Amino acid sequence: MNKKQGPRLFFFLLLVVTLACAVLYHYRYPLTDGALEFLLNQNMKEFFDGSIRLSGARIDRNGRLWIDRFDGNLAAESGILPLEIREIRSENTLFHYFLKEGIRLNFKSLRPSNSAREGVDGILRVRGGKDWLIDLKTAVHGIDLEDVILLNPDFLKGSKGNLKGAMMLYARFNEDPRVSADLYVEKPGGKLQSQFFDGIFPYLPKSVAKAQVKKLSNRTELVDFDNAKLQVDIARADRIKVFLHILIPDYNLNLNLNMEVRVDDKEVLRELLQIMGIIKIKGPS
Repeated sequence: MNKKQGPRLFFFLLLVVTLACAVLYHYRYPLTDGALEFLLNQNMKEFFDGSIRLSGARIDRNGRLWIDRFDGNLAAESGILPLEIREIRSENTLFHYFLKEGIRLNFKSLRPSNSAREGVDGILRVRGGKDWLIDLKTAVHGIDLEDVILLNPDFLKGSKGNLKGAMMLYARFNEDPRVSADLYVEKPGGKLQSQFFDGIFPYLPKSVAKAQVKKLSNRTELVDFDNAKLQVDIARADRIKVFLHILIPDYNLNLNLNMEVRVDDKEVLRELLQIMGIIKIKGPS
């Protein structure tokens, strides 16, 4: 990843919200849903294609931002994935965007629209200027794999499981970004496409487990798993550390895999997602 670029996709969305609102506040332009929608849609056109809609966007008498609801259609490679955020609010004034402390934004229930799960809550701290900073901490209370199939239908079609855990992102000017994730699916587990195991097969040592994983990857039907855990740590832009646990009773397979993958520093996050086969998002045309 280029050191002068921040994270993209829905994390970058929150940064754009902050930047747009900070400009509006700084120049004393009236804040309306329509004005903020216009700025967001201009900046996020490649991902949301002008579909962003806001409700209840306002700045209170203390200079803090409130957005009651965000809706937008994410342009995935195989279709449109509607997303929503139930609430976005700043803990301090928008003017802090220009100060050392930065602006702090809370958001609640980032999730696919109409999902029955709780989604993702988080705190985002953003500082502008030459020494810019992005510090994101999230709690994943529940994301159903069924709800995000359009991110990669070839991989996720038929998949089930309630994903929970936490994710963290820290990026600062002239420093390598740091990313960590601790995600899990508890009992009763769920289902995965067999091709998930194609991505991890090259990293398995020679063992009985490797032979079992090979059998799984050759199947065409879904694979039932009892529980799973994924931990990711990116402390350097060219290196990804991954721990994967998955229990598959039907194959008497209790897989625990530690691996370290070296990648092109400009594509570290994309490489991670491709390795796990999880997501395909349309990029700029």
